[in-house]
Amino acid sequence: MYIVRFQATEKNLEDRAEAIALAKEWTSDSYDKAQVLGEDGREIMIYRDGGLEDYVYETRRRRPGGDDRPRNNDNASPAPAADQPAAAAPAAEQPAAAATDAS
Repeated sequence: MYIVRFQATEKNLEDRAEAIALAKEWTSDSYDKAQVLGEDGREIMIYRDGGLEDYVYETRRRRPGGDDRPRNNDNASPAPAADQPAAAAPAAEQPAAAATDAS
């Protein structure tokens, strides 16, 4: 399933080639952009003047729940578990008391 958007019009098409042809047709006489979106949201094509202007295919693995952090990245810090309290922040350092001379 592909979604083609142009101005205020949106059309759902089953076939990728059909969606591309429609985007080219809609933009052939207009400088406005048409957007072709794959059903999974990973493929995005932008057409203008009857031709392809931009193409994006997201290759990152998407994780359930919208968590797109890399799975095997040592630099990524996992979110704290719901049953564990957040780590306490270190106590603020107190400024050293200024020595006063009463003489």
